[in-house]
Amino acid sequence: MLQLFLRSERESGWLDLLPGTVLDMERTNNLFDEDLTSGEFSIPIDMPWTDNNRRKLGFIERLGNVITQSNYFTIDVFDSGYPELQFAKLTITEKDGKLDYTKGTFKASISGNKGLFGSKIKNKKLRDLSLGGTITFNSDCRDFATDHAKGLYPQYDYIGFAPVGIESFFDTSKSYNNEFLVKDTVNYIVSTGAGLNDWQFGRPKSSNPNQVATSGTAEYIDYRTIPFFKLKYVFEQACAAVGYSIAGDVLDNPSWNDLFIFNTTAIEFYSVVAHADYTRKIFPADHVPDITVAEFLKAICSFFNLEANFSNNQILLSYRQQVFTNRRVIDISSRCAATFKAIYQDETDKTGFTLDYEWDANDDYRNDRVKDINTKTMVGTVSTFPNLATLNIGRSFTTDDIAFVESENMYYNVANATTTPIKWDAWSERLGEYKQGEGGDSYKIGMSTLCSYVALDPANALYIRRPYLGCRQNGSYYNNKYQKIKKDFSLRIFFIKKQVINGNEVPMSMNHTTTNNGVRLNNFSLVLEGNDGLLKRNHQQWIEAKQKKQSVTVPVLADKQFLKALNNSNTVQLNNVLFLHEKTEDTIPLQSTVNLLLRPL
Repeated sequence: MLQLFLRSERESGWLDLLPGTVLDMERTNNLFDEDLTSGEFSIPIDMPWTDNNRRKLGFIERLGNVITQSNYFTIDVFDSGYPELQFAKLTITEKDGKLDYTKGTFKASISGNKGLFGSKIKNKKLRDLSLGGTITFNSDCRDFATDHAKGLYPQYDYIGFAPVGIESFFDTSKSYNNEFLVKDTVNYIVSTGAGLNDWQFGRPKSSNPNQVATSGTAEYIDYRTIPFFKLKYVFEQACAAVGYSIAGDVLDNPSWNDLFIFNTTAIEFYSVVAHADYTRKIFPADHVPDITVAEFLKAICSFFNLEANFSNNQILLSYRQQVFTNRRVIDISSRCAATFKAIYQDETDKTGFTLDYEWDANDDYRNDRVKDINTKTMVGTVSTFPNLATLNIGRSFTTDDIAFVESENMYYNVANATTTPIKWDAWSERLGEYKQGEGGDSYKIGMSTLCSYVALDPANALYIRRPYLGCRQNGSYYNNKYQKIKKDFSLRIFFIKKQVINGNEVPMSMNHTTTNNGVRLNNFSLVLEGNDGLLKRNHQQWIEAKQKKQSVTVPVLADKQFLKALNNSNTVQLNNVLFLHEKTEDTIPLQSTVNLLLRPL
């Protein structure tokens, strides 16, 4: 017997159902719910307008000019006392009855916990979250950033500071008043000595690059500070805001603690007369993209190819590709009928697939830094840049030659083939789309990282890779006319890790696992290709499995014990063939047979 228990602050209790009511359920396996919307749901059922139902549902059957009550409720679903769904979502889709409200029916559909979560985050913006509230400090912005990076503000461990090149930061077409950004870099770092801590965030003096410009001098205001929020922190706060916590070992990887969300909002408010900075606060909403919580969560799960399992008020995260290395097999051969149905999916004209980021349309730096390597001659691969000096290709180099430096994920182009050693330009970063076969199916992974920052070194006329990331887009800031200029930015992520550079231990932005000299700092990379890249670690096997065009539907004898075992497995065996379980069609109360939709491995 089907039973529905309403959870409500107004009045909890059992709802009345028509005799013989059955829920026809369709349950998409979490493994295949890549946009966090499918979950489990029912075909609509009829519910009578009993006094009990009308009262418990807040008299939702009534008509009115101003309707503020939501049409969804939180329920538990039972089969003769056995809990089938907890913290599920009951949605009233229609109401049909007499105008005096004495008789009528509701049409209602039921979805699982994931549906309830989706309703709670619907239309909620990332910028609506408190994210720890306003951050206050008692010094200039760059001094606060320096002290924070050196560990003096542990209460704000969910933000970070690191250099990022941002060309075209100031909008010269809108209220421009000669604003200038030193080195085209926010959070620029000045080395003031040879010790590990002999450095500061600041603008170097033009008279001495190892000293910082001080407040009260004209050069002081040629600088911008931008705080970055930790991805893990914002992820957890977004879920906690609607009553959910995150479980699983995905976020336990220490490299997740070093991931940050990019933004382009500087915090200084300068006096162009006093050449002083008067900002003493950071407002979190300024430093996360203007997107919904749903878009944010979907992008993270897409980028890392995460599976989200919802149980009560907890979200259990795991990597989808674990299904290929940690198989939990259930053999259903003895439970199947003698028939099956196989369907071939639509096929493209091309084989293979294409995998790519979703880049910020406001940033055109990638167009310069990610190039078609087929226009050059690839002559070799080395581990670090110094190894290019000993690269032997069996002939003389030409300016059409390129070589790949693994530690930097960068292609270098011969700039001058007549010198000893050969001179090389940082030419193209390997951040373009990955194409397998003919690139038939196209997959986007929800967001992107940033490119490494490459700038022309006037001293030797070579393009040099800086030890931090960069972009080219207008930022948000207070200009020299005390006006606030605001520009949009999309969701992008990167690492902040401390590196020893010229004797100083300084925080640097990065997108890869290793430093320029090959020191491994991160457990995984944000670039697509390579052993530590997103393709191999997170996406390739899953995409290849989905590209198998055949799906199989089989009727299976089932009881609650079998369904529990099915839910605890991740691989199905049938007639000695292994399958991924995509969907279940069953009923509440449970009938003797359920249909399973399977995809062959």
